[in-house]
Amino acid sequence: MPIKSTWLVKGHVVFAVSWGEVTPDEFAATEAPMQQFLNNAEADFLHVVVDHSLLESLPRFQQMIQRAWGTHPRLGWVIFYGVQSSVLAFQSSMTAQLLKVRLRFVDTLADALTYLQQADNTLPDLRAIDMESIRAQLLASGVPEHVLMGQT
Repeated sequence: MPIKSTWLVKGHVVFAVSWGEVTPDEFAATEAPMQQFLNNAEADFLHVVVDHSLLESLPRFQQMIQRAWGTHPRLGWVIFYGVQSSVLAFQSSMTAQLLKVRLRFVDTLADALTYLQQADNTLPDLRAIDMESIRAQLLASGVPEHVLMGQT
């Protein structure tokens, strides 16, 4: 499945990576893990940082808005970085507006972490994140090596 996620900061921030063409079934399969992350969050709001740098396509708009996690009351900021396609950015933006999701587009992971640090003063120092550990977890979950080339 070309979408995988793990804790970036346990209980506070999820890191996800997507790549290739995401099918409707693959997108639907994100529902249970995201609900679990949200239900196990330690903070009032759970933020999600998503690397879309190798994403080629998402399901149609109608299929994306059916995901209940997008309306979860504990969902904080969703930050996409590396979006290469203006069509994907538009589609994501429209979905976020409809679901009233706090969505932000940035260029890099560093930009995403800087924004989150400023937006939520309850977060620990995000500069201390061990990205090698995150990378190892994602590789163990089946993310191909080439997808994570720019993560460290």
